[in-house]
Amino acid sequence: LMSKRVAWAAMRTMPIHLGHTGIANIMTSNYDEVIICNGSADKPISISNPFPVEVRIEMWKRIYGPRIKLVPVADLGATQDTNEWCDYLLKKIKGLGLPDPTDYFTGSPADAVWYRGRFFNKECGSPADDNTDEFIDRYMPNGVFRQLHLVDRTQNYVPSATELRQFMVTRDDGWKRWVPAVIHDLVELHFPEEFKVKHGDR
Repeated sequence: LMSKRVAWAAMRTMPIHLGHTGIANIMTSNYDEVIICNGSADKPISISNPFPVEVRIEMWKRIYGPRIKLVPVADLGATQDTNEWCDYLLKKIKGLGLPDPTDYFTGSPADAVWYRGRFFNKECGSPADDNTDEFIDRYMPNGVFRQLHLVDRTQNYVPSATELRQFMVTRDDGWKRWVPAVIHDLVELHFPEEFKVKHGDR
């Protein structure tokens, strides 16, 4: 019996854009279960965190229905040990009774650094050496080989969420091109008015 493959990603999604859904589409099409951790769940509303976690979860549900399991997570802040973050998230997932992720997906090599100590990827310069015991301990703790997938986002250009928020600040509808239409109203409703330039401030 093949064990289930469980795809996992951690994203802030301020807001969800086509880069996020590009990764989520690969996960939902090819894996038995899909888990997404929504970061910065503990952060107050600010220009870089304009959407509360409840709103971001609603965005995911609008797009994928019950297909994706959503896990709100607080930020840990900078930690010396990159594995600490990954272990914290895995523990959170387990605590909710969700299955152990087998495959981590990311769109950026910088993000991959936080997961490569637990999910194997040759290209990312995984820190595994040739010691079999260590390898098994690190990448197959439950007997299932855990892998890290780097999705090449350069194939289809999508501005970063930071750039998309800049459109919103200047009251420019340009962001709509990169954000799924089904959540446009949520984004418009929940992006705080106080962060937008006043007309005549240009």
